[in-house]
Amino acid sequence: MPDAPDDTPELAFDLDVRETHAAVGYAVSRWEGLEFRLSQLYSIFVGRPMVAKTMMEYGRENHVFSRRMRRLEVAGSAYFSKCPNQDRERRLNELILRTTILAERRNRIAHGIAQGAPTFCRLNREMKIFGSPVSTYRVVPPFYAIERLVDDDEAPFAYGSREIRAIASLFAEHSEAVRIFMLTIHAFA
Repeated sequence: MPDAPDDTPELAFDLDVRETHAAVGYAVSRWEGLEFRLSQLYSIFVGRPMVAKTMMEYGRENHVFSRRMRRLEVAGSAYFSKCPNQDRERRLNELILRTTILAERRNRIAHGIAQGAPTFCRLNREMKIFGSPVSTYRVVPPFYAIERLVDDDEAPFAYGSREIRAIASLFAEHSEAVRIFMLTIHAFA
C-alpha cells in the first residue's frame, strides 16, 4: 500500500509491550473516528444530515466493513442521481477506495497479536560479539488468521508502535479528507 510504513519484521519492535498496546488502542480509536465521519457522510447522502438515528443506520445491519462501504456507495450513487456532479462523485469513489485500502491496515493492527520475542542487541562496546538478548514486542498476525491478513505474495507483517502510529496518522488524515468532502456536499444539500 502506498505511503504506509514498510512491513519489515526485523526493524519493527518496542522494548515495552505497553507502548505496543497503547499504539494499537490509538490506531483503533483513529479508525473509529474515520468510520464516524463516514456515517456522517452517509447521513448527508440520504437527506438526514447529522441525525443520530441515520448515522447509526449506516452500521446497524452492516457489521462487516465491505457492507458499510457498499451502503455508502449506494447512498452516494442515489444522491448524485438527484444532484449530478461528476467531480464530486469521482471524489467519493476515490475516498471509498482509499478507505478500503486503509481497512487492510486497520485489520492487521486490530486483529494482530502483540507478541514478545528475544532480540539480540549488537550495541556492546567492542562490536565483536552479540550483546544479551532483550525482550522486544511487535504486532504480528496470529497463525489462525495469517491467510486472511497476509496476501500470498507478501511476507508476514510486524508493526512496532512507531509503525502503528504512522498508520494511525493515515487514518486521521483520511478522516480529515472525508470531513472536507462532506462540507462540499453538505453546502449544496
